[in-house]
Amino acid sequence: MERAQQPGTEFRQNSLNFSVLQQAMTELTGESYPELTRRLVFEPLGMTGSSFDPCWPDTEGWPFAHGHDADGRQVSAGYYANPEPAAGGLWTTAADLAALAAELRRCYLGRERGLVATELVREMLTPQSGRAYGWSTILDTTGGDLEFGHGGQAYGYQAMTWMRVHSGRGLVMLSNAVTGRELIRHLIATELSGRTRLTGEWQRAIEEAVGRERGGTA
Repeated sequence: MERAQQPGTEFRQNSLNFSVLQQAMTELTGESYPELTRRLVFEPLGMTGSSFDPCWPDTEGWPFAHGHDADGRQVSAGYYANPEPAAGGLWTTAADLAALAAELRRCYLGRERGLVATELVREMLTPQSGRAYGWSTILDTTGGDLEFGHGGQAYGYQAMTWMRVHSGRGLVMLSNAVTGRELIRHLIATELSGRTRLTGEWQRAIEEAVGRERGGTA
């Protein structure tokens, strides 16, 4: 294995980087990743509908939306279980994602008893390597309000979270179909029409996801 670039000189998006973080965190704590995230994030924020357990719908007995492919067919067994939880194995609800975004905003603004230190959240929401990305979030700093969010996908599912730091206005969208990306495009065009940088990054992420699927790597 060889280093391709000096750290901090180039930004490359790859969810498998989170597998490295997952391994480091589980080795350091001795806990599984689902248990670790439950203890550190989900329980403190009351996110009772969230888990990184790949088989969580079956083990917890919760009702869940079955995933569907581009032709509208239900995914085998109802959902695809990502073998690397941190890289794309989050089970969640719109309410839980909204709670997480609201907490990040609260911490950024320096409110008391935040889940994460204000300085860390502010670094998280600062563009890195000259790109519109912070730590695991897309950013737009070109307007009068800092905006952050992320568009996620797993086979059969699409998601988008967006929030303005100072106004507190936000949006969460979940879809249990690959074609849900068309709804995401519509929401981007209508809700974020004036945010060219953020809109462009989200559109690019969607197009890259489509390209991976057509190449058989999704």
